[in-house]
Amino acid sequence: MTAIDRRERAPEVVAHDVDEVAVNLSGVEHWFKGPFGRVQTLKDIDIQIKAGEFFSLLGPSGCGKSTLLNIVSGFIEAKAGDVMVFDKAVAGPSADRGVIFQSYALFRWLTVLKNVEFALYRRRLPKAERADVALQYLDLVGLKEFRHYYPYQLSGGMKQRVAIARALAADPKILLMDEPFAALDAQMREMLQQELLEIWQRTRKTVIFITHSIDEAIFLSTSICVMSANPGRVKALLRNDLPQPRADYRVRTTETFQENRQRIFELIQDELRPHRVHQAIS
Repeated sequence: MTAIDRRERAPEVVAHDVDEVAVNLSGVEHWFKGPFGRVQTLKDIDIQIKAGEFFSLLGPSGCGKSTLLNIVSGFIEAKAGDVMVFDKAVAGPSADRGVIFQSYALFRWLTVLKNVEFALYRRRLPKAERADVALQYLDLVGLKEFRHYYPYQLSGGMKQRVAIARALAADPKILLMDEPFAALDAQMREMLQQELLEIWQRTRKTVIFITHSIDEAIFLSTSICVMSANPGRVKALLRNDLPQPRADYRVRTTETFQENRQRIFELIQDELRPHRVHQAIS
């Protein structure tokens, strides 16, 4: 079944107020105690993410991208600043934020269907309805026929699609994705990028996506935050002006795509130059 076929039975688009702010970070900082004193990981983070955006975090290794995502998810607490999700202060993990990790985090003793159903227990749906909803989301990611398989019987890309289906089935307002395709080969990664973009265009969930790939960020995102080297700061906030829909590999060959790539590449290279490393350790 193709992605277009699946879209006919996919969940309906979520309507948002165009000015609604999904995530508001103001003066956010984080640090931890190291063997030689305090280590600053994030400093003065000010970001507003609109509802329905696909927002990517991009930057050098160690710049605090995952820390920032964990702060928004509620897994760790900011040391300073305000973290608001739909005008409510983040006080810990919540069902309104679904998290998708690089490591899939599937239950190996449950079938594909039961893994997705697990996300529905909080919604207190009747058993039959849970199965129907789970199948709907497996259909969305093209795995309905594999519902009785176990995770060990699936490829890496299929496991990640199950993880995406499970996160969507919980119906969160925000999807937080921490390098979900990093462990996959190049061909599978590009295929899942296209599938994820089609799912986002259909559901219009707010997505915060961490990646080290400039091309991935440009292909997927409506907005991109380029972060500085440690401690992580907002170096640039860029609006991605590639036209939608863009779930087509040919968009990567356009002049606009290449111009965006060059601009972001130069921003990140500026953070990796020797004088920047010297500043970070001096």
